[in-house]
Order: sequence, then C-alpha cells, then structure tokens
Amino acid sequence: MMKKKLRYFWDYYKWYVIIPILIVIFLIITIQGFLEENRENSVYISMINCKDEYSVDEYLTAYSDLLQKEGKTKVPFRLEGGYVHPENVDEKIAADSMVTASIQRYQAEVISKRSEAVIASEWVIRDYAAADAYCDLYDVLTEEQLKELQDDLFICKNMEGKEIAAGVYLKSELFVDAYEEKPPVFAIASYLEDKTVAIDFMMHCVNQ
Repeated sequence: MMKKKLRYFWDYYKWYVIIPILIVIFLIITIQGFLEENRENSVYISMINCKDEYSVDEYLTAYSDLLQKEGKTKVPFRLEGGYVHPENVDEKIAADSMVTASIQRYQAEVISKRSEAVIASEWVIRDYAAADAYCDLYDVLTEEQLKELQDDLFICKNMEGKEIAAGVYLKSELFVDAYEEKPPVFAIASYLEDKTVAIDFMMHCVNQ
C-alpha cells in the first residue's frame, strides 16, 4: 500500500520535487562561483592592535578607487579588525577572555589560510614569523624594491632560526597615529599564492 502511494506521488508530483532541488543546486553553484571569484580578486587584511580602524579602512578604500582611476582592476580589500595581541601575555592578561579569544581568532585565521596579509605591532609579526606564517620579502621582491625598502624592512627569525625580512614598517602619519606606538609592520602570508596585489599595496603605503 505504501509503495503504491509513493509511486502515485512520484508519478504526479515528481517535477514539483525535482525542479526546486535543481534550482537550489544551481543557486549553490552560482554563489560558490561568485565567492571564489571575489576571493581571488581581493586581499584579506587583518589589523592587530589598531586603535583607529576606520581611518585605515578609508585609506584602503581610497587606494582601491585610485587603482580604478588609473585603469587598473579595482581591488576589494577585506579588512578584518578587532584583534588584540599584547606584547607580554602574563597570567592576568591570559585570564582576560576577550584577549585570549582575540589571539585564538587570529591563530585560526592563519591556520585556515584566510588572513592573506596583516598590519600589526612588530612583536606580533616576530611571533608568527617564527612559525613561518609570513613570506620572506627577500624572496618575493625585486632588487629595486628591496633597495627602496632597505631602511623600512622588519628583520626577524623564521622557524629555522634564519633571519628574514618578514615585513615592512609603515611609517606614514596615518598608520603611526592609528597604532599609537612605533610604526606597525605590514606582512604578507607565506601561503598566499599570488602576492602581486599585496606587494603593490605595501609599496604604495611605504611611499606615502
């Protein structure tokens, strides 16, 4: 009896079932394709210990608009802020759930390879460079770029104990004010396959 009812249902209502399923599958494939394309053409930047994220966000938007005016592809920068990472994590700080959650959140971004670049205090770059999280700029920049940046490179050691150029100091007034301390460091994730956009933005920041 049940089999007969199922057969009747399928014969008369199958398209009412199949068509919505096909629509859902089509929407999922379309959305996934859009997200992948958007991700490939964007740069995800994490900001750690930034006190004025709004100003940095405006700066990134202005830079993206500048690319478009110059006839280049407009790059959507995805800025993720709210990270806090003290230089010295003592017992009191470790007991602060907000700070602990912030540190763990950035660690998760690095492990999942979501964070593609970072603007942070130098001790943050030093700590994560020791885990090979950032690329060595000596390996990815041209001789001309390295010569231009020689006074701005942040040098520290990687996992093997080798000295690398893990990032570049951003010494412009905007970034120094936003971080209320020594100039922050811009670093690029070692796992980022195409580093061109991130490098271009880094050079733009340094030359401001």
